[in-house]
Amino acid sequence: MKTIITIIFLLLTVISNQAFAQKSIGVLEKECAKNNFESCFDLGYKYNNGEGIRQDKFKAVELYTKACDVGIANGCYNLGNHYFNGEGVRQDKFKAVELYTKACDVGIAN
Repeated sequence: MKTIITIIFLLLTVISNQAFAQKSIGVLEKECAKNNFESCFDLGYKYNNGEGIRQDKFKAVELYTKACDVGIANGCYNLGNHYFNGEGVRQDKFKAVELYTKACDVGIAN
């Protein structure tokens, strides 16, 4: 059962990644500024990974925080990763666990 859930999660991740990969940085910035928090997450992902923009872990943390604050599970999960690894924030594994828990509570199956 866990394997099936993992496969489904990976497939959804690939589909999601393909959907936002086509949006330009400018479009994502405008949508995020208008409180489209999925776009904030997508933009954070691009900053985190340096996709089409200079990598900036601090900006990624800012954008993941906006997404997480409104209950976007992937934003909480990715923000948790930053706290766990100390990327763009001071390392805080307790905060990471809090964010991973929130991600689970709002719907991530990871």
